[in-house]
Amino acid sequence: MAGPPPNVIKVNMDAAMAVHRNVAVISAVCRDSSGAVVKCGVSTLHGISDVELSETYAIRLGLQMAASLQVTDAFAVISRIQQPNSAIDNIQLIVEDCLAIARDFHVVFRHVRRNCNYVAHALAK
Repeated sequence: MAGPPPNVIKVNMDAAMAVHRNVAVISAVCRDSSGAVVKCGVSTLHGISDVELSETYAIRLGLQMAASLQVTDAFAVISRIQQPNSAIDNIQLIVEDCLAIARDFHVVFRHVRRNCNYVAHALAK
């Protein structure tokens, strides 16, 4: 996997669901310009059975990790972040957390297909 430009951190996030167990696993992987993993994380979320909500939590995890380093990538969630609305729901509250974290540094939100997000997807599984 190609790395980002120099002085940029690329963050890939993903979520996997076990709906029958009411559990989601989220992951994030931070890479430097050489493509080397500089930070990664996995978290289990109990009581979560909504895909969009779990993807939103994954993005927040990735942003929190990137904030501790110094940037990022689930399509519906990225769309909500790019065009925030005034809906009051669990997802919007986390979107607002993501936007607050992102204000402190330059972040580019872009959805990538799973085949370009293999490591984060494998961690989430």
